Amino acid sequence: MNSDHNRLGRELDLFATSPAIGAGLPMLLPDGAIIRAELEKLAAEESARSGCLGVYTPVLAKRSLFERSGHWDKFSADMFPPMRIGGEEYVLRPANCPHHTQIFAARGRSFRELPFRVSELGSMFRSELSGVLGGLTRVRQISLDDAHVFCTPGQVREEVGRALDSIERCYGVLGLVASFRLSVRGGSGHYLGDSVQWDTAEHQLRDALGSREFTVGEGDAAFYGPKIDVQVIGSPDTVSTVQIDFNQP
Repeated sequence: MNSDHNRLGRELDLFATSPAIGAGLPMLLPDGAIIRAELEKLAAEESARSGCLGVYTPVLAKRSLFERSGHWDKFSADMFPPMRIGGEEYVLRPANCPHHTQIFAARGRSFRELPFRVSELGSMFRSELSGVLGGLTRVRQISLDDAHVFCTPGQVREEVGRALDSIERCYGVLGLVASFRLSVRGGSGHYLGDSVQWDTAEHQLRDALGSREFTVGEGDAAFYGPKIDVQVIGSPDTVSTVQIDFNQP
Protein backbone atom coordinates (compact mmCIF):
# COMPACT_ATOMS: atom_id res chain seq x y z
CA MET A 1 0.00 0.00 0.00
CA ASN A 2 1.43 3.35 -1.06
CA SER A 3 0.67 5.96 1.60
CA ASP A 4 2.59 8.86 0.01
CA HIS A 5 0.27 11.82 0.44
CA ASN A 6 1.43 13.50 -2.78
CA ARG A 7 0.30 10.52 -4.85
CA LEU A 8 -2.88 9.91 -2.86
CA GLY A 9 -3.80 13.58 -2.90
CA ARG A 10 -3.73 13.66 -6.67
CA GLU A 11 -5.34 10.25 -7.17
CA LEU A 12 -8.20 11.19 -4.82
CA ASP A 13 -8.49 14.67 -6.34
CA LEU A 14 -7.81 16.42 -3.01
CA PHE A 15 -5.21 19.06 -3.92
CA ALA A 16 -3.24 20.43 -6.83
CA THR A 17 -0.47 22.89 -7.59
CA SER A 18 -0.19 25.50 -10.31
CA PRO A 19 2.97 27.01 -11.85
CA ALA A 20 0.95 30.21 -12.29
CA ILE A 21 0.48 30.45 -8.50
CA GLY A 22 3.94 29.22 -7.53
CA ALA A 23 5.78 26.43 -5.75
CA GLY A 24 4.86 25.63 -2.16
CA LEU A 25 1.38 27.15 -2.54
CA PRO A 26 -1.00 24.19 -3.04
CA MET A 27 -4.70 24.54 -3.73
CA LEU A 28 -7.32 22.39 -1.99
CA LEU A 29 -9.85 21.02 -4.46
CA PRO A 30 -13.54 20.52 -3.50
CA ASP A 31 -13.04 17.11 -1.82
CA GLY A 32 -9.91 18.36 -0.06
CA ALA A 33 -11.82 21.41 1.12
CA ILE A 34 -14.43 19.12 2.73
CA ILE A 35 -11.69 17.32 4.69
CA ARG A 36 -10.17 20.63 5.76
CA ALA A 37 -13.56 21.95 6.89
CA GLU A 38 -14.11 18.85 9.06
CA LEU A 39 -10.66 19.21 10.62
CA GLU A 40 -11.31 22.90 11.31
CA LYS A 41 -14.62 21.96 12.94
CA LEU A 42 -12.84 19.45 15.19
CA ALA A 43 -10.20 22.05 16.08
CA ALA A 44 -12.84 24.67 16.94
CA GLU A 45 -14.81 22.23 19.10
CA GLU A 46 -11.68 21.15 20.98
CA SER A 47 -10.54 24.75 21.48
CA ALA A 48 -13.89 25.65 23.02
CA ARG A 49 -13.81 22.53 25.20
CA SER A 50 -10.37 23.59 26.44
CA GLY A 51 -11.64 27.02 27.44
CA CYS A 52 -10.13 29.02 24.59
CA LEU A 53 -11.77 32.13 23.16
CA GLY A 54 -11.61 32.51 19.39
CA VAL A 55 -9.83 35.50 17.85
CA TYR A 56 -8.82 36.71 14.38
CA THR A 57 -5.63 38.66 13.70
CA PRO A 58 -4.07 40.05 10.47
CA VAL A 59 -1.49 38.09 8.50
CA LEU A 60 0.58 41.31 8.26
CA ALA A 61 2.29 43.35 10.95
CA LYS A 62 4.94 46.02 11.21
CA ARG A 63 8.48 44.74 11.08
CA SER A 64 9.08 46.42 14.45
CA LEU A 65 6.65 43.97 16.15
CA PHE A 66 8.80 41.02 15.09
CA GLU A 67 11.97 42.85 16.07
CA ARG A 68 10.49 43.36 19.52
CA SER A 69 9.46 39.69 19.83
CA GLY A 70 12.84 38.37 18.68
CA HIS A 71 11.46 36.64 15.59
CA TRP A 72 13.17 39.04 13.19
CA ASP A 73 16.61 38.39 14.68
CA LYS A 74 16.04 34.62 14.65
CA PHE A 75 13.93 34.02 11.55
CA SER A 76 14.32 36.95 9.15
CA ALA A 77 16.22 34.75 6.67
CA ASP A 78 13.15 32.49 6.49
CA MET A 79 10.61 35.33 6.28
CA PHE A 80 9.34 37.05 3.16
CA PRO A 81 10.95 40.45 2.44
CA PRO A 82 9.34 43.51 4.04
CA MET A 83 6.77 45.54 2.07
CA ARG A 84 7.10 49.29 2.35
CA ILE A 85 3.69 50.90 2.92
CA GLY A 86 3.26 54.56 3.83
CA GLY A 87 6.84 54.96 4.99
CA GLU A 88 6.73 51.87 7.24
CA GLU A 89 7.82 48.26 6.69
CA TYR A 90 5.28 45.43 6.98
CA VAL A 91 5.97 41.70 6.83
CA LEU A 92 3.93 38.52 6.49
CA ARG A 93 3.92 36.80 9.85
CA PRO A 94 5.99 33.62 10.39
CA ALA A 95 4.13 32.97 13.68
CA ASN A 96 0.96 34.10 15.47
CA CYS A 97 2.60 34.65 18.88
CA PRO A 98 3.33 38.41 18.61
CA HIS A 99 -0.21 39.09 17.36
CA HIS A 100 -1.76 37.24 20.29
CA THR A 101 0.30 39.23 22.77
CA GLN A 102 -1.38 42.30 21.31
CA ILE A 103 -4.79 40.69 21.86
CA PHE A 104 -3.87 40.33 25.53
CA ALA A 105 -2.53 43.89 25.64
CA ALA A 106 -5.60 45.39 23.97
CA ARG A 107 -6.77 46.58 27.39
CA GLY A 108 -5.65 46.50 31.00
CA ARG A 109 -6.26 43.14 32.68
CA SER A 110 -6.41 41.90 36.25
CA PHE A 111 -4.61 38.77 37.49
CA ARG A 112 -8.11 37.54 38.33
CA GLU A 113 -8.72 37.11 34.59
CA LEU A 114 -5.88 34.58 34.34
CA PRO A 115 -5.54 32.15 32.76
CA PHE A 116 -6.53 34.03 29.60
CA ARG A 117 -6.78 31.59 26.66
CA VAL A 118 -7.15 32.51 22.98
CA SER A 119 -7.06 30.41 19.82
CA GLU A 120 -6.93 31.10 16.10
CA LEU A 121 -6.77 28.92 13.03
CA GLY A 122 -4.77 31.27 10.86
CA SER A 123 -2.21 31.52 8.10
CA MET A 124 1.54 31.99 8.53
CA PHE A 125 4.22 32.36 5.91
CA ARG A 126 7.72 30.92 5.51
CA SER A 127 10.09 31.73 2.66
CA GLU A 128 11.14 28.11 2.10
CA LEU A 129 13.72 27.35 -0.59
CA SER A 130 12.32 25.72 -3.73
CA GLY A 131 14.44 22.60 -3.29
CA VAL A 132 12.76 21.58 -0.02
CA LEU A 133 9.14 22.23 -1.01
CA GLY A 134 6.82 19.28 -1.40
CA GLY A 135 3.13 18.37 -1.18
CA LEU A 136 1.33 19.68 1.88
CA THR A 137 4.19 19.21 4.36
CA ARG A 138 6.77 21.77 3.19
CA VAL A 139 4.95 24.83 1.92
CA ARG A 140 5.22 28.61 1.96
CA GLN A 141 1.80 29.26 3.50
CA ILE A 142 0.93 27.29 6.64
CA SER A 143 -2.49 26.94 8.25
CA LEU A 144 -1.96 26.52 11.98
CA ASP A 145 -4.44 25.88 14.78
CA ASP A 146 -2.67 27.99 17.40
CA ALA A 147 -3.61 28.72 21.01
CA HIS A 148 -1.89 31.01 23.51
CA VAL A 149 -2.48 31.01 27.24
CA PHE A 150 -1.45 33.90 29.49
CA CYS A 151 -1.18 32.64 33.05
CA THR A 152 0.70 32.94 36.33
CA PRO A 153 3.72 30.69 37.04
CA GLY A 154 1.59 28.73 39.46
CA GLN A 155 -0.93 27.92 36.71
CA VAL A 156 1.60 26.60 34.18
CA ARG A 157 1.47 22.93 35.24
CA GLU A 158 -2.32 22.73 34.89
CA GLU A 159 -2.41 24.65 31.60
CA VAL A 160 0.28 22.48 29.98
CA GLY A 161 -1.57 19.38 31.15
CA ARG A 162 -4.79 20.76 29.68
CA ALA A 163 -3.06 21.29 26.32
CA LEU A 164 -1.58 17.78 26.29
CA ASP A 165 -4.97 16.25 27.11
CA SER A 166 -6.50 18.24 24.24
CA ILE A 167 -3.85 17.04 21.78
CA GLU A 168 -4.30 13.43 22.84
CA ARG A 169 -8.08 13.64 22.39
CA CYS A 170 -7.66 14.95 18.82
CA TYR A 171 -5.07 12.30 17.99
CA GLY A 172 -7.48 9.66 19.28
CA VAL A 173 -10.25 10.90 16.99
CA LEU A 174 -7.85 10.79 14.01
CA GLY A 175 -6.46 7.36 14.93
CA LEU A 176 -2.93 8.65 15.57
CA VAL A 177 -0.60 7.39 18.30
CA ALA A 178 1.42 10.18 19.92
CA SER A 179 5.01 10.17 21.10
CA PHE A 180 6.50 12.98 23.20
CA ARG A 181 9.84 14.78 23.17
CA LEU A 182 10.95 17.32 25.76
CA SER A 183 12.95 19.84 23.71
CA VAL A 184 15.51 21.74 25.77
CA ARG A 185 18.43 24.11 25.21
CA GLY A 186 21.64 22.89 23.68
CA GLY A 187 25.21 23.90 24.45
CA SER A 188 25.21 26.54 21.73
CA GLY A 189 22.67 28.82 20.09
CA HIS A 190 20.91 32.09 20.80
CA TYR A 191 18.32 31.82 23.59
CA LEU A 192 16.38 34.52 25.41
CA GLY A 193 16.16 34.57 29.21
CA ASP A 194 18.45 33.38 31.98
CA SER A 195 19.33 29.90 33.26
CA VAL A 196 16.98 30.11 36.23
CA GLN A 197 14.01 30.79 33.93
CA TRP A 198 14.99 27.93 31.63
CA ASP A 199 15.50 25.45 34.47
CA THR A 200 12.14 26.39 35.99
CA ALA A 201 10.32 26.07 32.67
CA GLU A 202 11.90 22.71 31.86
CA HIS A 203 10.92 21.40 35.30
CA GLN A 204 7.33 22.60 34.75
CA LEU A 205 7.13 20.72 31.45
CA ARG A 206 8.59 17.54 32.94
CA ASP A 207 6.05 17.76 35.75
CA ALA A 208 3.17 18.27 33.31
CA LEU A 209 4.18 15.21 31.27
CA GLY A 210 3.41 13.11 34.34
CA SER A 211 3.52 9.39 33.62
CA ARG A 212 3.84 9.82 29.83
CA GLU A 213 7.01 8.35 28.33
CA PHE A 214 9.17 10.90 26.53
CA THR A 215 12.60 11.44 25.01
CA VAL A 216 14.78 14.54 25.49
CA GLY A 217 15.89 16.62 22.51
CA GLU A 218 19.01 18.60 23.35
CA GLY A 219 19.12 21.84 21.35
CA ASP A 220 15.56 21.45 20.00
CA ALA A 221 14.00 24.17 22.20
CA ALA A 222 12.54 27.34 20.76
CA PHE A 223 14.69 30.44 21.19
CA TYR A 224 12.25 31.80 23.80
CA GLY A 225 11.72 28.67 25.90
CA PRO A 226 11.56 24.86 26.14
CA LYS A 227 8.73 22.86 24.63
CA ILE A 228 7.06 19.49 24.40
CA ASP A 229 7.04 18.27 20.79
CA VAL A 230 4.27 15.82 20.00
CA GLN A 231 4.98 13.47 17.12
CA VAL A 232 3.25 10.51 15.52
CA ILE A 233 4.94 7.19 16.28
CA GLY A 234 7.03 6.18 13.29
CA SER A 235 7.50 9.72 11.99
CA PRO A 236 10.29 12.22 12.80
CA ASP A 237 8.02 15.20 12.10
CA THR A 238 6.52 17.28 14.90
CA VAL A 239 2.76 17.67 14.50
CA SER A 240 1.92 19.60 17.69
CA THR A 241 3.90 21.51 20.31
CA VAL A 242 3.27 22.88 23.78
CA GLN A 243 5.71 25.66 24.58
CA ILE A 244 6.52 27.90 27.52
CA ASP A 245 7.42 31.44 26.54
CA PHE A 246 8.60 33.54 29.49
CA ASN A 247 9.79 36.43 27.28
CA GLN A 248 6.84 37.56 25.15
CA PRO A 249 4.65 38.85 28.02
